[in-house]
Amino acid sequence: MTPHSQVRNWTLNTAQAAALMVRLGEPGPLAPLCTVAGDERAAALPGGIDEAAVACLASPSISLRIKIVSASNGRELHAYGGHGSRHLVGFTAMEESRYNLSYPLDPDHATALLTTSLGLDQDIGELTVSTQLSGAGLVSLGGLVDALRQRDLENLLARLPRHEGGVTEEEVYLRALDGTVSADARWTSALLASVVDDLPDVGEKEITGGLRALQGVGWATPSRGGNWGPSAIFSTAASHLQLPLAGAKVSVSRLTDGRISTTSFALLRMLGSMWLCHPKAGNFDFASVSAKSALAHLTRIFEGIAAFASTADKGRAAVAKDTVQRGIAPNAAKPQTEHTTPQPRTGAGRVSTDRFCTGCGKPLVVGVRFCSHCGKAAA
Repeated sequence: MTPHSQVRNWTLNTAQAAALMVRLGEPGPLAPLCTVAGDERAAALPGGIDEAAVACLASPSISLRIKIVSASNGRELHAYGGHGSRHLVGFTAMEESRYNLSYPLDPDHATALLTTSLGLDQDIGELTVSTQLSGAGLVSLGGLVDALRQRDLENLLARLPRHEGGVTEEEVYLRALDGTVSADARWTSALLASVVDDLPDVGEKEITGGLRALQGVGWATPSRGGNWGPSAIFSTAASHLQLPLAGAKVSVSRLTDGRISTTSFALLRMLGSMWLCHPKAGNFDFASVSAKSALAHLTRIFEGIAAFASTADKGRAAVAKDTVQRGIAPNAAKPQTEHTTPQPRTGAGRVSTDRFCTGCGKPLVVGVRFCSHCGKAAA
């Protein structure tokens, strides 16, 4: 981990947060949403806030959102950057209508947060299990795992031997429904519902189709009596039902030429491994990864964030800093009356016309080592 500056933190109430945003200027499309009735300018800000250092909040070119869910802890981090700075500014909504303002944040801070919360510093190995699942398949997987775990707990309390006959489809449906409604992160269904977007509603039809989908990829097997259990290929994962559950949703949004592109994925600690879940064309790539591989994936993503932020328009940063220091809203320095599409140019911080990412095919920014869109290493 590279050395970085000491992070400074402030807690703002809603009026103070809105006042800060008003003073920084008209918000751009990626700016944090913060509004309050009344005259926001009247709210006094805590001392020590360098408004020039947080000027990117008004019109950031990149935003990072991390949501962490576990049985013992729930945390969020929203950070924004751009305008030629490698540092990010944290501006996270908290409970009781308060906001946490923190800077300077480095990508290493996000890595450290996820490492501590998910236990990525532990020796968690990779299972040779990966597939692509539909949303119904993913919901059914959570319900199946929870139903098997519930059976084990009931047999343990009754001092009975472990039941090897699987669980009924009704049990899978009820456990999936319980997890979605209760949001208790001690259960796999609730963890998936908390950190994975666009999952379907839980219904008997979806569970039936989802279990058939799990059977199709070789992860679940029905018995002659109609019960469901893990197949041989998934038995190792299913034997670790008691591993502490934790998950994180990571979303990165970038503003390029007036368009916002967002990349999201979930990282889950469960079933004897770390699991990486990527949405893909209406389905989900779902694969076991080691803690080491998960850290490498996060490093690529976060280094891509730093590269994207550091190559933003540095001239606009100078204007923002100067106008904030003089008490003028950055966007009021020069009103923009006409939208023009910038032409690709070469040189530091500009898009190349002959270098493209081998991962996503987007043009690469000159001089960076990682693609600013998908985080893949530049050739």
